[in-house]
Amino acid sequence: ANKSAQAAKETTVLIEDTIDKVQLGTGKANHAAQALKEIVEGVEQSSQMVLQIATASQEQALALGEVNGGVNQITEAVQTNSATSEESAATSQEMRAQAEHLKQEMAKFKLSQ
Repeated sequence: ANKSAQAAKETTVLIEDTIDKVQLGTGKANHAAQALKEIVEGVEQSSQMVLQIATASQEQALALGEVNGGVNQITEAVQTNSATSEESAATSQEMRAQAEHLKQEMAKFKLSQ
């Protein structure tokens, strides 16, 4: 009977020790689950930020495309103006030469008074 009582007591101690260990393991598992939950939330937040950055980058790329288009239009207008100015200058020189020639031709005529 003593041996049975002793065995029962040892079994009770082993069971209590096992229960303590299971409770400790459950606490650690709960803590790990909470940590994993926080990690997942952090990853989701990071994903949202990356998505926002990507969206902003696309918007900036579109805006830069529009700016480049405007700059190209300005460049074309400046080139056209430059060509027109050169043509005007050439025409002015031609007109000056013709006026000078006309002046010389007019000088040949004498007006009587």
